[in-house]
Amino acid sequence: MTATRIYAPASYTPEATLALPDAARDHLRARRLRPGDSLTVFDGAGASAEARLEHLDKRGAQARIVRLAEGDPAAALPITLVQGMGKGDAMDIVVQKATELGVASVRPVYTDNAVVRLKGDRAVRKQEHWQRIAISACEQCGRNTLPSVASPQTLADATAAMATVQGVVITADAARGMGSLARPGGPMVLAVGPEGGFSHREIERLTGAGWQACRLGPRVLRMETAAIAGLTAIGLLFGDLG
Repeated sequence: MTATRIYAPASYTPEATLALPDAARDHLRARRLRPGDSLTVFDGAGASAEARLEHLDKRGAQARIVRLAEGDPAAALPITLVQGMGKGDAMDIVVQKATELGVASVRPVYTDNAVVRLKGDRAVRKQEHWQRIAISACEQCGRNTLPSVASPQTLADATAAMATVQGVVITADAARGMGSLARPGGPMVLAVGPEGGFSHREIERLTGAGWQACRLGPRVLRMETAAIAGLTAIGLLFGDLG
């Protein structure tokens, strides 16, 4: 049986005792683990270790490091996903699946066609919620490096500092497919619109800044499907999915 994996940001040394986060405590109690049971802890920065549960109750949890494990290798291709905000749980699905596919960061953005607008505390709570989804996805998929999920911002602000990064924007009207992309010399950015896609104004702004417009086949995809398909295509072409 595979050991339970827990996100526990800390500096790992052999025989060190870790105070586990509250979310980890609740997860371990739900899994009915007991002191003495084995688990795997990871720090979100690439390190992981085998550990033994020392203490668990409703007030807290502690684990002792048994053996340090090999860290995650460097990403074959760091990818940032710029994702137009969608309705319902679509963004939750995008964050979860993007984490599983190895994305380095996710930047939710407000776009011309998006109906979701978050302000103040609502935006803060959503960002924290998405980051917890990324943590859970890392625990499930065996990834030790936690992707960052940014607070929602405008598309212009999210892409302003990406002039030197190879950018790809998904649009059904593009003349070329993902297979035509040239191998990047560094990190990549993939931009996927919300329901209804990016507006013509937004596409023109991105392509005018040097981004490449690509389509994902002849069918109209939901935003979460487009994000998954786009990341998978890049991972197969240039990353570690091949």
